[in-house]
Amino acid sequence: MRPFATSCWLVLLALLPVHALAEELPTLRDTTSVRSAGMGDAVRGFAGSSEALLVQPAGIAATVRFNGDLMAMFEPAYDYRVLAAASIDSKLNAKESFPLAGGAGYYNYTSGEGEAERHGSVVVLGLGLPLYPETVFVGATGKYLRLGGAVEASAVTLDAGAMVKLFRLLSVGAAGYNLINVYNAEARRAWGFGAAVGDDRLFHVDFDLQLDRSLSTGENVLTYRAGAEYLIAEVVMPRVGYVHDNFRDVRKVTAGVSVLFGPMAVEAAYQHALGSKGRYFAIGLRLLDN
Repeated sequence: MRPFATSCWLVLLALLPVHALAEELPTLRDTTSVRSAGMGDAVRGFAGSSEALLVQPAGIAATVRFNGDLMAMFEPAYDYRVLAAASIDSKLNAKESFPLAGGAGYYNYTSGEGEAERHGSVVVLGLGLPLYPETVFVGATGKYLRLGGAVEASAVTLDAGAMVKLFRLLSVGAAGYNLINVYNAEARRAWGFGAAVGDDRLFHVDFDLQLDRSLSTGENVLTYRAGAEYLIAEVVMPRVGYVHDNFRDVRKVTAGVSVLFGPMAVEAAYQHALGSKGRYFAIGLRLLDN
């Protein structure tokens, strides 16, 4: 039995580096929007643009607007790349007695290389509704994942969220991710909470917490996020943020900017990992109709 037991231990030890690498790789939890990336993805208390589809579904209905986004996101050290198109529309039914808002997004995804490489696409459809006008909002998004490579997936899962505007400049939000458990590294069960100060058009300061379920231990791992943005002269909106990510064991400082040209905005974001090799870049073009 001893040779057999020794062989088993050797196999397990050989698998450990692969598992550690997989935990370090960017996953779909790192995919949001260019605006969100510039703020360290601290948007769960106010998300009102295309990031609402993946971060805070209640944000689909939280503002009266139409947004359309084309985005590209890269983290070269991990061969991470996302090309995406997404939009939300809360204007079409804004004056109806049942002001249902909606959104949709498509994300083409690659992460890792060699045996750890995974690739594929994600389709997101979302709905949001004001339960109490200008105060309480709820939303849900369905996600269809079709991924290949090291982490294969062909599954449907669900996110849901709620936001409450406590005062004119203060809102709080909570969201649950992958509530239909598909037991996949790209769609782990997670919970997010955020509080934001701001008015959506001029400035925002947001503080977030996120709990991610580890597939290996079953424990929840905490991530802290903070971010801010401010509109200058109705043309330029710079952003900054910080991420303390215990799930990937990384600390990041982030920055971003939107430059407005009438109904269009050109956006960029950068995330710099402290003490490690990760460098995250994002660029995008947004159609605005507020």
